[in-house]
Amino acid sequence: MSAYPELSRRMAPVCAEAVDDMEVAAVLESDGVTDATADRLYGSPDVFHLARRLRADHPRRPSAVPPAPGPWRAQPWRHLLRGVLFGLPAVCYLAVSGVAAGRRAGVVLVVSVLLSWAASQALAYLGHVRLGWGDRDGAARVLRGGLLGLGAAVLAATAATAAALHVPAPVTLVAAAQVTYLLAATVALVLGAEWLLVAALAPGVGAAVTGVLLGGDAVRSAPVVCGAVGTVLASVAAALWVTRGARPGPPTRAELRDALPHAAFGLCVAGLLLFVPAARTLPPPGVVDGGPGGAAAGLAALVPLSVSMGVAEWLLVRYRADTHRWLQRAVTLRQFAARASLALARGTAVYLAVLVAGVAAGALLVTRAAPAALAGYVALGAALFVALLLMTFRVRGPVVAGAAAALAADAALLTAHPDPDRVQLITAGALFLGLAAYASVALSRAHRHL
Repeated sequence: MSAYPELSRRMAPVCAEAVDDMEVAAVLESDGVTDATADRLYGSPDVFHLARRLRADHPRRPSAVPPAPGPWRAQPWRHLLRGVLFGLPAVCYLAVSGVAAGRRAGVVLVVSVLLSWAASQALAYLGHVRLGWGDRDGAARVLRGGLLGLGAAVLAATAATAAALHVPAPVTLVAAAQVTYLLAATVALVLGAEWLLVAALAPGVGAAVTGVLLGGDAVRSAPVVCGAVGTVLASVAAALWVTRGARPGPPTRAELRDALPHAAFGLCVAGLLLFVPAARTLPPPGVVDGGPGGAAAGLAALVPLSVSMGVAEWLLVRYRADTHRWLQRAVTLRQFAARASLALARGTAVYLAVLVAGVAAGALLVTRAAPAALAGYVALGAALFVALLLMTFRVRGPVVAGAAAALAADAALLTAHPDPDRVQLITAGALFLGLAAYASVALSRAHRHL
């Protein structure tokens, strides 16, 4: 028994760092302490009992370890620039919107947007995966191949839809331009060529703004339309430039399988974003048609929502950096969970504040914008923010299922409640609450962040 105080003093540093009794017992055994020694010298029946005694006398107090540099570094200027790039195409769309009026033309445009969003999300995932491996050449190959292969497939489907509906050639060209620009812009953004895309957008945006300022039919004049065409061609040139020297190559089967949820997510998100405009442009029986004012109100909310995605990107990177830091500093899983939940709430609150400010500013430009319409887009933006956050942590199934359920609920509720703005508010709000509740649990588990 007299030897125990000396052993306790010597084992104090080990007990302070040890995770459990087994670790202390292993150190004792490595020092030659056996069950017989523990009984004879220290009054314990075996080594494990002695380890428990030592741990009880010296609670765990691990020393602080300097955190390793985090791999997540936000670049606010880049994310904010990308947000502007997300919103500028809406201005270009004003230059050609006049040729796309009518029910059949609306169907063609909706089909082209749905397919191109699905394709662009899958393509962006494939590119980012290769970049994550440090294989920029491989990313360029798969992006160049996707631009050509997926672009051809989506353009063919869009053209077939246009032919089946017998829409005029200008409508088909507008839909094809949307597809081409979105896929080309995806390639440029994944490879970090934001400034090239700014240059590509300059002619279309400049021409559209000039046409709007001149008023009347100027926005649909030949010079303005030529500016929009110039933007599409320049975006393709930018995509080909950043992938120059890369031989187009297909992704692996595993990559394709992992890209499918991202394609489904893109399809569902496009459907959710287009729900109100499509319901007003192609209203089923009984649905209130908002007319031009409703379309303008949608544009006033969609532009801030698109721009806010740049802020969302920045906040997502910040969240990953914060959780990486707390994963190294936290002593217990409960402590980590609390910090991760706080970071999630803070990021969501900041994004909502930015989105609400943007939508309010857009509403000032459109006096006919209904509060329900604006609130619906805010709820949808919040849901998309949480969905993107979950997708970055490879939580795909629940996100895609939730987005698909919300889209199905939109269609179902529209038949019973003929106001698409209120329907969107209900479904988007439910989607946000569901995803936020799931994220608060899923993202507080440390293994999700490894």
